[in-house]
Amino acid sequence: MTIDHLVSTTILVAVILIFVGLANQTLQSAIIYQRHANLATRCSSLLDSILLSSGVPSYWGTNNSAPTVFGLQDPESLKNELSSFSLMRLRSGTEPVYYSKTGSYYSNTTIGSGDSLLEPLAETVNYTAVSELLGTNGTYGFQLTLTPTIAVSILKVQSNPLKFSINVQGTGSPLSNGIVDYCLIIIDVQGSYPAYSLNCGTASLDNLGSALLNFSGIDGSSRSFALLAYAHLPGLVGMGYYKQVTDHENSVIPLVFDVEDGEVILAHSYDIDGRSDATALAYNATFVSVSEDLAFTDNPLQNSIGMVYSGGGSPYGILTISKDTSGILVAAYKKSDGTTGITLMPWGIGPLAFPITFGGSPTGKEWVSTDMRQAVVDNVGYQVVLSMWSLEGYEVTGQ
Repeated sequence: MTIDHLVSTTILVAVILIFVGLANQTLQSAIIYQRHANLATRCSSLLDSILLSSGVPSYWGTNNSAPTVFGLQDPESLKNELSSFSLMRLRSGTEPVYYSKTGSYYSNTTIGSGDSLLEPLAETVNYTAVSELLGTNGTYGFQLTLTPTIAVSILKVQSNPLKFSINVQGTGSPLSNGIVDYCLIIIDVQGSYPAYSLNCGTASLDNLGSALLNFSGIDGSSRSFALLAYAHLPGLVGMGYYKQVTDHENSVIPLVFDVEDGEVILAHSYDIDGRSDATALAYNATFVSVSEDLAFTDNPLQNSIGMVYSGGGSPYGILTISKDTSGILVAAYKKSDGTTGITLMPWGIGPLAFPITFGGSPTGKEWVSTDMRQAVVDNVGYQVVLSMWSLEGYEVTGQ
């Protein structure tokens, strides 16, 4: 009888332990699920807050002050449009660039073909500061990415006469039967300084999202040029560009000198990449703006012609552009041997459809919540994704 009681008691205790273990597992799973659900809700709410507020002050993107409330909405729009200039002031995660002539480091937002947006590190807003403004510092980490919704690829298919093939892809499908507004900027070498000419027009995309641009009478085999192209359907715009240079050793590099005053430095590339040479480059710069109907306008600049030297002479030139008008700074340059080049810098993020990645890295985190919105920056459609994760159990590092 005693043995029976012992066996029964043992079985009862075992059953109780099993059920307690199962209950703990269920409770733990419920807690984890609740945490993940709370994180997803917080992620969605935070993304709306970032995109639907201009921040304080509203125009912090166009002055040198730091925001006291963070937001990216265009203060002059009631739609889901983001400020090209506020995005411009987000510090890039890429290694900063040092320019010896000013003794300053520059945030480096770079796209292909050597074109970049270099802004004084001191005038950018970093991840740690934004985390504090959003109330996530020490609790949540995040990464904000903005990627153009429409991909516009351009391929040169013939040099003489100059011909290009344009292919436009949307999300998973081509931009069928759309329109392309384009502008070919050709560099000439006559005279002491380079000259440029704009050849703009419109073409139609076929049902595969492709178009062929033919510039009859233009020989592009030994000339520098840039082709800008905006592809669009009603309410949907994408941007792409193609560039060719004949001088592959030197270049004029624009650096933002002062956001609030709209001042830009034109520097010699040797003084940025650490090379040493007394090469002189003659430059001719202009500012190309793009209207809401995607028409290109050439806006001449004061002091647009000059010389920059590496190793002596004037190390850089200074241009002033309108701080309130987004567009593309075009700098044509020429070496004494006649080789030329062209550099493009967006004033604002949207004009060249620069992608943006801002914040920490979600790699290796236990669970990451993501949410996505569609937004517009300078007419160009962007896909905005916020990734968010808990910092519990992780070391917090600033950028």
